[in-house]
Amino acid sequence: MVMPERTPAAAANATRIQYTLSRGALKSRSELGRGFLELSGLELGSLVGNIDSTLAGYYVNNVCPVGSASFSFRMHRSDRPELYLVASPRIGFWVTSRDLPRGPASPFAAALRRTFHRARFMRAVSYEGERMLRVDFSTAEGIVSLLGEFFGGGNILVLDKTGRILDCLNRIETDERTLKPGVHYSPPPRRGPPPSMLELQHISTILSSELPVERALGRGLSLPGRVVEEALRRSSVSKGTKASSLSQEEIRRLYETFKEIFLEAARGGRLYVYFQEGRPVEVSAVRLSLGEGLVEKCFEDPNSALDDIFTPLLAQEGLAEGGSEVAARLRRLESSFKFQQQEMASLNETSEKLRRLAEGLMDGRMGLDEVAAQLHALGDSYGVEEGSGLWVLSGRKFRPDSPFSVASELYSEAKRLKGDAMKLGDALKRLEAESQELVRVLQKRRDDAKARPMARPRRWFEKFRWFHTSEGLLAIGGRDAGTNSLLVRRHLAAEDLIFHAEIPGSPFFVLKGGGRAGPESLRQVASATVSYSRAWREGLASADAYYVKPEQVSSRAPSGEYMPRGSFMVLGQRNYLKGVTVSAAVGLCKVDGELTVVGGPIEALLSHCKVAVELVPGHLHPSEAAKKVKRELSSRLSGEALAYVEGLPLDEIVRLLPSGKMSLQRVLRGSELGPPPPEQADDPAYGENR
Repeated sequence: MVMPERTPAAAANATRIQYTLSRGALKSRSELGRGFLELSGLELGSLVGNIDSTLAGYYVNNVCPVGSASFSFRMHRSDRPELYLVASPRIGFWVTSRDLPRGPASPFAAALRRTFHRARFMRAVSYEGERMLRVDFSTAEGIVSLLGEFFGGGNILVLDKTGRILDCLNRIETDERTLKPGVHYSPPPRRGPPPSMLELQHISTILSSELPVERALGRGLSLPGRVVEEALRRSSVSKGTKASSLSQEEIRRLYETFKEIFLEAARGGRLYVYFQEGRPVEVSAVRLSLGEGLVEKCFEDPNSALDDIFTPLLAQEGLAEGGSEVAARLRRLESSFKFQQQEMASLNETSEKLRRLAEGLMDGRMGLDEVAAQLHALGDSYGVEEGSGLWVLSGRKFRPDSPFSVASELYSEAKRLKGDAMKLGDALKRLEAESQELVRVLQKRRDDAKARPMARPRRWFEKFRWFHTSEGLLAIGGRDAGTNSLLVRRHLAAEDLIFHAEIPGSPFFVLKGGGRAGPESLRQVASATVSYSRAWREGLASADAYYVKPEQVSSRAPSGEYMPRGSFMVLGQRNYLKGVTVSAAVGLCKVDGELTVVGGPIEALLSHCKVAVELVPGHLHPSEAAKKVKRELSSRLSGEALAYVEGLPLDEIVRLLPSGKMSLQRVLRGSELGPPPPEQADDPAYGENR
């Protein structure tokens, strides 16, 4: 795409990637100890090769908001685990394998989703020394770029291949530049030269100032303060020295030290993180001499440093932001509750006083003058007008003809106030119930913010459909033509069996170690094969499947013929399983000690899952069915398992379901032991051969 170039060095470094962390990354400096973390081009230049190699071949599967202004791009590649490109205007861009809690929907998030859905990652580009990053994607409409500006309040922009702004998170109109949809992007003015263009003359000019040397260098160079201070320490120049008082030798030493630091950062490929009382307080591409009291940790993979430090913070921030909205609403409710409680008490008190005055008139214990005086004490809305002699009750005026008529009016007014108090009491009960619910939600959000477990990285087989049979054997199946092809080409071993349904539009399933599988495992894999095939969409109750050995599958089409991607030739004798039931299930089990949801035949899942929900072809869309499955699982779980399911995104359940509409058949409890080790069974002779 066409972008305004800054300097020749910027063009030379256009293929380098830079992550940046803005000064507004955290709402509170105390969250990270002294000061706050800030990443410059020196630290993040080490991520150049890492980010491009990590996201090569990935495309955007979805975009979700995180917190109020950050976004998570779910990146998919059929032969690799899913990754997430995190874009935060207050922090920067980085890659994580961990899912983040979703924030509130926003128009900009929806626009990102529309623009980048199924966009393929191309490259990451930065301008040397600038706190900006651009990531280019290839779409059907051409190249579209995601540009982050991580200074000031931060911004995220979407640009077309000519550099025209398609959308932006924050619109800006100043004398220097305008950022809004429809105009061409113009970068901010540069503060100083990029590191690669720093010259001795430039350092000399900067140090002609009357300012302290660290402030003069900080203003004149695009470098963070920690690098400036490290250069002073290495050059034996005291902090606080007047810049103009430095000798030519000291200036030369500073210049040489800066060049050494730039070279060290470029060659290092690592990040140093410094901790104080367990909290990260500094990040640097070069080793710093920060004195005692700080613990240094070196990350050989710079992206891992960002992921370890900032992903949990962003997750907690997203949860806390949602909690702050609930807390604000709770405060409003509590204020309203307190006011209405006082109002109800006042109504009851006034009603009781009016009733006593009426009783005093009725039994002759009080006269009209005494009652009138006590009415005046109740406030301006009660009493007797001077001159006219009219009585006033809550602003309503009347002229009595006897003490009994005044008593009657007082009784009526007391009854009305009592009724108003009872209505307020009903309203207070509703407010109290709503407040209690908000307290529960707020406490859950706070607990989640403290202890929410990050989503674990996916295992290699989770890119496919998968489950363990009742004998503990792993079965993996294709999701589409790409994973079908990948499954057969890369994940077939000599002792495996490969399954296919006797119907067009069937996935391949591979039963790992199938040569020792018993009849139950064979039937279960056959059930999965037909259930995730076109048989489900066509509403069939049963279908036929077969299995063969790996050497019977060929990727070569007969001479003169063509095979689509994901298709293979099956040669020789097939082992058929007739009339296999079309049904699937979703259950919760533990794999390698970790809770996970899995989809597959109900018979297989009951051997390893705490609880499983069986489904058959029906009338519910997958999203509706996923909601019901989640509700059924949650209602039968407790403790850690309940927390896991409640925090599970619906997408994770949808991806386990067959393609087509469905209905819930039944919910069953099973084992809680997880998959057992594979049994050593004899080679099966099962099924009808043909």
